[in-house]
Amino acid sequence: MEALEDFQEQVQGDITSLQDIVEKLGSSVTVNNVVDNGDGSWTINFSDGTSVTIRNGQDGEDGLTPPSITVVEEDGTYYWAYENADGSTDFILDDDGNRMPVTGEAPRVRINDEGYWEISTDGGQTWENTNVKAEGGDGDSFFSDVYVEDGIFCLVLADGTVIEVPMTAELAFDFGTDEAVLYFSAGESKTFKYVMSGAETYTITKPDGWRVSIEGEGLVITAPAAENTFAETEGVISVILFAANGQSFLAEMPVVLGEDPDAVKVIDFPDANLKAYLVENYDLNGDGEIDTGEAAQITDITLNTAYSTDDKKVKDVTGLDRLVNLEMLSLQGGLYTEIDLTPFAKLKSANVKISKNLAIVKIAGNASITELDVTNTGINELDLTGCVSLTTLTCGSLGLTSFDFIVGGGESLQVINSTFNSLSSLDMKRFPNLTNLDIQYNDGDIVSVDFSANQKLNSLAISNSIMPVDLDLSACPDLGYVKLTSCGITSLLLPQVSNLSTLEIGSNELSELNLKGASKLSRLLCNSNNLTSLDLSSCAMLTYLDVRNNSLTDLNIDGCTAITYFSGDNNQLSDASIFYQCGEITHISLPGNNITSFDPSNLPMLGALDLADNDLKGTLDISTMPDLNMQTDVTGNPSLEKLYISESQATALRMPFFNVQIKWDEETTEVLIVDENGEVIPNPGA
Repeated sequence: MEALEDFQEQVQGDITSLQDIVEKLGSSVTVNNVVDNGDGSWTINFSDGTSVTIRNGQDGEDGLTPPSITVVEEDGTYYWAYENADGSTDFILDDDGNRMPVTGEAPRVRINDEGYWEISTDGGQTWENTNVKAEGGDGDSFFSDVYVEDGIFCLVLADGTVIEVPMTAELAFDFGTDEAVLYFSAGESKTFKYVMSGAETYTITKPDGWRVSIEGEGLVITAPAAENTFAETEGVISVILFAANGQSFLAEMPVVLGEDPDAVKVIDFPDANLKAYLVENYDLNGDGEIDTGEAAQITDITLNTAYSTDDKKVKDVTGLDRLVNLEMLSLQGGLYTEIDLTPFAKLKSANVKISKNLAIVKIAGNASITELDVTNTGINELDLTGCVSLTTLTCGSLGLTSFDFIVGGGESLQVINSTFNSLSSLDMKRFPNLTNLDIQYNDGDIVSVDFSANQKLNSLAISNSIMPVDLDLSACPDLGYVKLTSCGITSLLLPQVSNLSTLEIGSNELSELNLKGASKLSRLLCNSNNLTSLDLSSCAMLTYLDVRNNSLTDLNIDGCTAITYFSGDNNQLSDASIFYQCGEITHISLPGNNITSFDPSNLPMLGALDLADNDLKGTLDISTMPDLNMQTDVTGNPSLEKLYISESQATALRMPFFNVQIKWDEETTEVLIVDENGEVIPNPGA
């Protein structure tokens, strides 16, 4: 049943296709071409841009016999007709008894429950049985053949009826050039080998002052003379084609009086050093010049003459703007006074640092640039208006006192590297998207700090600069890295919900440090402060801890089992057992404390141990620690009575700051520690 329904749809499609073809005849539409699809079907392309696909009906052994519907032409009009069993033809009549023109409503067909074809002339309201069985027969389509003869397209129906459709060439015009725009000098004429088809007539329009004509197989275009001041300098030449059936076609070509900006020509680089670099790296044709074609391929320039003599440095950047596809510019150490980066629409990174003569960098309006480095130049202001993609600014060694040298824009900045300046103010409200700020080695006191608008700040590095004693970073919950060394701060307020992974605050005046909630902290360097106690019990991820040169008597590292490195020199710690939970620790340095005992038996990874200048008593056994090496120091412990080491340690271990030798006595299987005279020393710490 599904096969019957599918074939019914095919037949109805044939009727529709036949109707479309006949309607084209009545509307002066012609056939442009016919395409054999190779699958027993043809596609007919008409001059109005439409097409019809028909099926070949000559081989129907696997198909069904269609109803005997055809068309009959009479007085120039095609009517639907029906072929009787005896071969005679009757017109198909509508409900009023009138012939049905093909240009009107098409008859509809279906297969009834008994498998016979039925026809409807009223849109499917009533049906008439044709008494034609829907079974395998001689054809499965109304169409049997197509051919072209004397410019006429002939369509043969299955009953032998031939429908003739005139053919015409497709309306088309080609100027005969691949150029999108034609450029002319004053009075210049150019001839193009055009291609035109399907036109009975044509007309040409042009800008004022231009001349256009078709001469044989050539289209001649002449630009206005220089003295013709009333002529248009640019415009469009239009060729309009008209077919015999009234159809039209428009072809256009822009023309310009002037030089083609994309034409290949040699670029003038007055600076010999710049030209020499470009020729060495980008002269593709070997002519010793850089032309516009070669320039278009240059995307990366890296020329560093910062440490060269002046005669090797670039003094003039004229011509650089012709490198229209430049994406990365690194021109360090130049002697030029100004550089304009606005012409580079594709520029991503610009590095013009170490160019002390450079006073002006034009960049406003460049929407593509993402990175700019003007370190150690002579600029004192920078306009970033319209630089919406700029995320990274490096501006070290400029003598800056504030970031007011940015006179416009900057809202997109995420990273600012401003080392070796003289900043006195850190008002960062202008940079709401700031994530990284580095102002290390600042030569000057910072008297005001405001990070209240920098909620995205992730990394902050300040060193060697006196800052306000009370530093508030509580508005920056995303801080992951903080370095504040040698800044003179006495208190530090961190975000309540801390994302800190690294905190370096050595060489300050901190007497307290609150790290409650710092659950992500892995590195802490708070050496050289005034801390007497430190609670790190919230820092379960801590691996590196440096608390040297404080006054610590109490260090809480409960739960900090991940520590691998500890340095606590010169404090007042007395309990080394706090480290026994740190099974991964490899380095313990505790010289200058009050340690009285140490048992490394639970520290299998320990490789370096410094317990010099403590108060060790009794016995210290490190013989079971195979990784303990020459970095072990237990000198300066006068109460230490015995030191046990292994045979392997006897050859690797040294006693720093103590003139002794360690030997293995093979007879007694003991470790002997002897002085320079060979006398046994019972107390290695004495």
